[in-house]
Amino acid sequence: MYKGLTCRDHQKGSCERGDSCKYYHEESNQGDRSYEYNNRPALEMVRKLQLTRKALSAWMDDPEVEEIIKGSYVRVIMEKQKGGGVAYRIAEVMGMTTDIEYKLNSYGKTNKYLILQYGDQVSICKVDRISNNLIGPPEFDAWLAMMEICGVPVLTSGDASYKLRKVKTYIELCQQDMMS
Repeated sequence: MYKGLTCRDHQKGSCERGDSCKYYHEESNQGDRSYEYNNRPALEMVRKLQLTRKALSAWMDDPEVEEIIKGSYVRVIMEKQKGGGVAYRIAEVMGMTTDIEYKLNSYGKTNKYLILQYGDQVSICKVDRISNNLIGPPEFDAWLAMMEICGVPVLTSGDASYKLRKVKTYIELCQQDMMS
């Protein structure tokens, strides 16, 4: 069996997909990873699930934001490189937490932080470290490679479609609330 091939939500008993969960489960995968790697999402699909700093700032005060942002992706500023460039990394949003207050550009002050997963590492990140630019091909390829090295499943195209429908429904409900 490969470490990390089971659905994290399913293990906790909270997988909304239930029996139709697209992640392999230890008792069913028999070590075969071909389905997972042949059904990886395309860069464009991950970009549709990408959250920018601007979007996060707009949604941060919504009481349901944590549930909506889970499973989305962000482009995180990791470090400045010699010559003035900046290194970025793609991470999956696992949730949101609170800690010490900090300034978030035009938003003002916030105490909200993202819980992010990259490979098999989970870390806390200030929202001001999230890029407003789209995920690029080199970052996408590096993310896929890291996930494979760590044995962590990437979302399938079916998972991405499911998440997109969920976000679209949330946005439609927000628009209805604004109109009423």
